[in-house]
Amino acid sequence: MADEKDGKLRVLVVDDNVDAATSLCSLLQLLGCAAVPAFDKAQALRVAAAFRPAIAILDLEMPDADGCDVLEQLRDGEDAGSGVLHVCLTGSGSTENRRRCEAAGFDHFYSKPIQAQEIAALLAEGESRRAHGTNDRTNELDAASPPRRDASTCVDMDLPAPMRARRGARPRLA
Repeated sequence: MADEKDGKLRVLVVDDNVDAATSLCSLLQLLGCAAVPAFDKAQALRVAAAFRPAIAILDLEMPDADGCDVLEQLRDGEDAGSGVLHVCLTGSGSTENRRRCEAAGFDHFYSKPIQAQEIAALLAEGESRRAHGTNDRTNELDAASPPRRDASTCVDMDLPAPMRARRGARPRLA
């Protein structure tokens, strides 16, 4: 696990799809984050307790657990006012699932595949919460989703300044 003093934004990715979780973690690491995957509920709870993430990205539908249930148990183990940003990332972006996630207390709801500009926005919010020690919910679950870009276009990501400084340049994703 990354040392809390390393200055990196800490992200936990929980998804039963090993490839999806490890790929997202790899991308987040390339962007300067300390990111770790967990592939089921029990592992997610163990890792979160030791890793203390600033952002927790949870799949909604896993074989052993519902993402809303995992969120509730993660919150039970977090320090009050910790400001952890809770994100649902699901392959089933139905209105019913969006409402369920809002009721459960997720800060954001995204359908897979998550887009580069969505990742950039989450990292910026995570950095802001960490810098200000806030747990204010921005809750954009009912807001219109940002426009999707074609995967073949190159997206220039606007990363938070501390992350740009660590990376030395603004990363470009294809």
